[in-house]
Amino acid sequence: MVLIRKAGVTDAGAIGKVSVESWQTTYRGIMADTVLQRLSVEDRVENWKNTIQADESTTFAAVDTDEQVGGFLNMAVKESADSARIGEITAVYLLESWQGQGIGKMLLLTAFTCFIEQSIYTVRVEVLAENDSRLFYEQFGAEMIEKKNIQMTGDVLDLLVYEWKDISSIVEMN
Repeated sequence: MVLIRKAGVTDAGAIGKVSVESWQTTYRGIMADTVLQRLSVEDRVENWKNTIQADESTTFAAVDTDEQVGGFLNMAVKESADSARIGEITAVYLLESWQGQGIGKMLLLTAFTCFIEQSIYTVRVEVLAENDSRLFYEQFGAEMIEKKNIQMTGDVLDLLVYEWKDISSIVEMN
């Protein structure tokens, strides 16, 4: 059984570990192995401590009955080009062994519910074009609205921006 709950600073260690392990499995073949091998759990832990404490975003953790973190999602509220408030999913990562079990969907629905509570109905997420996770967003009703190039680890990669225009119907259906 998996529970989705708001992450606290004490979860930063587990989230940092999930972050590194997820990057190493998700981005294998997309980014250079040397880049993935150099990822530091300690650096990620500090980053997530700061992120969780900053109050500029919300992080949810997926935990099992032993409170082991197997995944997380980070969300924030941003202003769009026309100054409207929109939701942004800034990170969704699951350990490989936690994937394919509906946990990503649980995390996303939790974030969507949180956005709706703030009267935010449009949500965006960015994903590398070569990352198969984009298929998850597509199956969940997101539409690609933009493709851009980004410089990452010395490579130029295609970044896709997906958007849900109105998440209320998705939450109601689930």
